Amino acid sequence: MSSQSVATIAASGTTSDAVKLSATHAVHAVAFPAAMTGTAVAVHGSFDGVTFLPVYRDGAAYTITFVASSIHQINPAILFGLSHFKLVSNGTEAAERKITISHERVL
Repeated sequence: MSSQSVATIAASGTTSDAVKLSATHAVHAVAFPAAMTGTAVAVHGSFDGVTFLPVYRDGAAYTITFVASSIHQINPAILFGLSHFKLVSNGTEAAERKITISHERVL
């Protein structure tokens, strides 16, 4: 059964609050709202919920390019093993934005 979390980017901000992941869950989809100002988000991860660093895949920073009102499937291996992550928009959001994160129990 899938679970959902919400990553919130504050008005006039670019970085979401931290999304905490259970060690037994893997992210598999991200849904962007209709009113997103940015067109891509970089993913920053953490092992301790304090220090966040850009996530790299195959030597490049992992970003999700999107259009508003869209769902993007994520390879569960990309964030698996991290305890927290944040999404960093490439545009300053004009108002608060709530991005829905879907994750699945894998154990």
